[in-house]
This record gives sequence, structure tokens and C-alpha cells, in this order.
Amino acid sequence: MQGPEAETFRPAKGKDMERHRLRKFSGIIDFIKTQAIAIFLFIAVAGSILTGISQTADSRDRQELQMAEDSIRRAVVSCYAIEGRYPENYDYLVKNYGLIVDEDKYIVHYEIFASNIMPEITLTRITE
Repeated sequence: MQGPEAETFRPAKGKDMERHRLRKFSGIIDFIKTQAIAIFLFIAVAGSILTGISQTADSRDRQELQMAEDSIRRAVVSCYAIEGRYPENYDYLVKNYGLIVDEDKYIVHYEIFASNIMPEITLTRITE
């Protein structure tokens, strides 16, 4: 090379070469740190979303159970209001009051003590 560039250009030697390697290594470390932060944030967001989905599903299941139990209670009270007595069993409600409960999902416990005392009604979810 000739001219002013020839005077300023010189190959890196000794300390200059070491500084160049350190800068390059420092750049790699910064890149890894940046990627680690991004990965951590991704995992945190994904975990939050999965937790939210799980909680929503649990809440929906509890609501379904409560709705089924409420529908049985309404049918029982309707029977008492119309007939003056509580139904003898759960099947009576299904047959005469059109009660529909998903019996593949729930077990209905219907226990009556007397025709003028509200029966004890419990629904249990069938686990799969």
C-alpha cells in the first residue's frame, strides 16, 4: 500500500491481538446473556399461560358441577311446590321433571329422610 493508509495500517501483534480477542470474547458473552434473558422470559410467559389455562379448566369443571347440582335442587323444589312432597328418588325427577344430568361425568347421591324434608343431594365427579 502506498499513501497515508500505508502508514496507519499495521497487523495486530502482542497486546493488540489480545485486546481484539478479549473484545470478541466479550461480544460472545454479551450475546449469550441476551439470549439467556430472552429464553428465561419465554419460559416465564409460557409457564404463566399454561397455569392460566389449567386454572380456567378447573374453574369450568367446578362451575359445571355446581350447575348440575343446582338443576337437581330446582327440580326437587319444583316437585315439592307442585306435588306437596319431595320426590322419592333421583329417577323420579328424571322421569317426571325432565331432569338431565351427565351421568357419564357425575354420580348423583340422593338421600331422602321424609317426604316433607329436603333430601340430601351430592354430586361426585367421576375421575377418568
